[in-house]
Order: sequence, then structure tokens, then C-alpha cells
Amino acid sequence: MPEGLYGLSNAALDTALAKAAPRQGGPGRSLERPHADCLLATLQDRRPAADAELPDTGVGLARERLLSSVFIASPDYGTCSSSVLIVAADGSRQLVERRLGPGGDPLGKGRLELPP
Repeated sequence: MPEGLYGLSNAALDTALAKAAPRQGGPGRSLERPHADCLLATLQDRRPAADAELPDTGVGLARERLLSSVFIASPDYGTCSSSVLIVAADGSRQLVERRLGPGGDPLGKGRLELPP
């Protein structure tokens, strides 16, 4: 897989969703020295996709807007965790996960470092 910044959502791999596409201008965009906390901050983006980019899954426009954001926070549904995996050129890996409660309140964070 080529070097780059990749996004993964609850949809199948390679599904074209605005929420899984890396957004321009967010923190942590440098791939020279990516920082897990900056990338996790990017995953807290609550901006909905433009209406023209929304799918029609049958849940109505308001719900499609809510579900299109990278980070979802509503009274009845939302993001419960965000994870970042950084693979360095030397083969070392760092996995960082942020766990979230109702409304997106932070519950904890875990970190796993794997040598090359």
C-alpha cells in the first residue's frame, strides 16, 4: 500500500464516503512526522458533508447529515471510539485509541507500541 493518509468507516473497504476521505486542512496532515493526538483531533470533526455528497439510505436528509460527519454525537447515536494506526518507515507501529461516552465525552485512551 502506498504511503499516505487513509480513512476507514463502518462501510465496506473502498466505499466512497466523504467521512472516510482525509479532509484537507485538518491537524496532523504532515506525513513526515505524524502525531497520533493530532490525527485523533482530526477524527473529532463534526462538520457534515455537503448535501450533494450525501448518500440516500432512506433515513431522511437530517439523519444523513448527522451520519455524514467524521465524528457523530447525538442523544441516541454516536461515535464510541476513534483509532489511529501509524506505521513508520522502519516498520514500527503505534496504535492509539480514544474511547468515548454519550455525547462524545472522553472515557479513556489506550496506546500500543510495536517494534519493527
